[in-house]
Amino acid sequence: MTISSIPLDKLVISPLNVRQTDDDHDTSDLEASIQAHGLLSHLIVHKIPKPRGNYGVLAGGRRLRALQRLRDRSAIAADYLVDVEIRDPDEATATEISVIENTARVALPPAEEFAAFAKLAADGADIAAIAKRFGTTELHVKQRMRLGQLHPDILAALAAGHITLDVAKAYASTSDLALQKRVFDQRLTHDYEVRAALKRDLVNAGVDRMLNLVTMQRYVDAGGQAEEDFFSTGEGRILNVDLLKQLYDVRLADERADLRLPTNVTLQFDHSGIGALVERADDLTEAEDQRLIAIDARCDEIADRLDEIADLEMDGVSPKWVALAGENQDEVTNLIAEEKRLEREADGIRDGGLPDGPIIAVAEIASGHLRVRGFYRPMGWRPAPVGGVESSSPASTATIAPAGGADEKPVISAFRQDRAAYSGVYRQPEDVARQEHGLTKDAVEAMRSHHRAMLSAAIMRESYGHRYGARFLVFVLARGMFSECRKGQFDRETAADLGIHDLPSRAADPAQVLPDLTDQPSMQILRKEIEWLRGRDWMVEADPAIALHMAARAGHADIERASALIGVNMLARSLDATGFVMPVQYRLACLLGLSGRVREFFTPDAAFFARLSKNEKLKAIRAVDEALVKRVSNLGADDLSTAAALIMTGSPAAAEQFGMSREACQRAKGWVPAYLSFEGADADLDEEEAA
Repeated sequence: MTISSIPLDKLVISPLNVRQTDDDHDTSDLEASIQAHGLLSHLIVHKIPKPRGNYGVLAGGRRLRALQRLRDRSAIAADYLVDVEIRDPDEATATEISVIENTARVALPPAEEFAAFAKLAADGADIAAIAKRFGTTELHVKQRMRLGQLHPDILAALAAGHITLDVAKAYASTSDLALQKRVFDQRLTHDYEVRAALKRDLVNAGVDRMLNLVTMQRYVDAGGQAEEDFFSTGEGRILNVDLLKQLYDVRLADERADLRLPTNVTLQFDHSGIGALVERADDLTEAEDQRLIAIDARCDEIADRLDEIADLEMDGVSPKWVALAGENQDEVTNLIAEEKRLEREADGIRDGGLPDGPIIAVAEIASGHLRVRGFYRPMGWRPAPVGGVESSSPASTATIAPAGGADEKPVISAFRQDRAAYSGVYRQPEDVARQEHGLTKDAVEAMRSHHRAMLSAAIMRESYGHRYGARFLVFVLARGMFSECRKGQFDRETAADLGIHDLPSRAADPAQVLPDLTDQPSMQILRKEIEWLRGRDWMVEADPAIALHMAARAGHADIERASALIGVNMLARSLDATGFVMPVQYRLACLLGLSGRVREFFTPDAAFFARLSKNEKLKAIRAVDEALVKRVSNLGADDLSTAAALIMTGSPAAAEQFGMSREACQRAKGWVPAYLSFEGADADLDEEEAA
């Protein structure tokens, strides 16, 4: 073999090259490599009669295009010398060489690629330089380096095909090898399960809530470190939870001091253990009343102006107003500062007016500050008779005791059905309502209906009420169907926590078909969407009331996306076969234009063909190419399923193994069984339009 050097402007794609289309349109990686290291592999060429003196490139067309693009932008000269091997083959040999060049290229296995990037990192290579050299982004380089630094057991599982790349990326969201190994030993199947397991210790420690009050910037300024997650959005994993807890305790004390709460008031962030609402009995002067009216009016003006010039984004540790145009940023900042100043002034005017006795202040964290959402008596607390003592001891931040007397019992939940089972242990709410409000049992039922009717009417009265009602619907369905703790299983306790009686069922697949779905593109999309939804702040927040407030202020696109996910998880299983057709689903498929795009979401793999009889497998292969049936008809059941799955890829490997023509490969790539085609949706629409 003799290597020669030929000027670039004397090289063209050979007419004998089997790849005549510019499929490899993106050559930026090759261009960067050539600029950094030169051409590492020579081209195989042969003389061509026209243009005279030129050579046709038989193997190395993509390298030639990269060189030509470098020439076109003057990165190299037109007469740049290219190393080539000159051959003078006949047409058959030329075609063989070209086919080998275009089909025998094997991508580097992912585990080996990641290990190579990890070695670059260990050798101290500069990330920006690596990205430039390989023609990629710095984020891509960081991702590969992190993947290459996975725990050896996880890398081995990836190399052996025991876990998918998505699962490996989930493990790589942290560089803590010990944590990776602990979670890996749980043998989790899906990437969203891995992410949830990796975050569990932070969730249990209340990191998100502490960050909402402390803010990431304060944490970093105090010397805290966060590990960046290169595979999802967010602020990264907190590495020093103890420091965050110290900062949180300081911030919490400062915020409580700013609220100027009496000593008999205990702060908590949920509604556990609370009883009746306590109203403040403020005695304000006329001037204070007028000032509060003016403050409310000015805050309304600020809110209206912010709606005009800014958008409320819910991403990150707390909601924030972001200017719709850059020139509005200063005004947005000033308006927010003024609104906060007015709110502090209003809180100062309203300070005081709380009665004696234990009181629970239910608080929330908003925009980095603590706000009290309401004041309540502890559950079961009642005022003492004249001359006596209060019936409940002062509330504690840890546990709210229902009552101090030996005979005092907590009130049974109003949503419990089997009340007889709790007789003698809990007080009946009807009895408490009679004692506290003088209501009979029938009156309680009537007042409960009044209460619900008033709230329902308020929601339906105005357009903004409709919006909140719609968001409430999305909120309760999302929390009920996708909550991590409930695993999508509904019960009456879940419904009661969300302020309703019942929830609809989420569609479920029989256990015996789950392996068929695991690797399908459709299920990969759905798993990622569920992971996205479970990461929303209004899904993570433990207190449903606070979470609803977050959902009410979430971006429209997020709510619409969540609505769609809820809808699809309520879809019944159907089939384009007699007795299993659902016209409403046909109409939905028609609106989506799904019939021509089924292969985007469905792969006829070996598991799919294993469900079919031999005749049906051969029928599918016959639809691709009649000649293929003879080549596979003698195969056993498992081998036939594997062969059918490979044929339906229409890949170069399938073409080589089964001798498939280009037309057969195209038919294979588009093949879909009639019962999964959704073609009935288009036919139904055509008939309707014709009528």
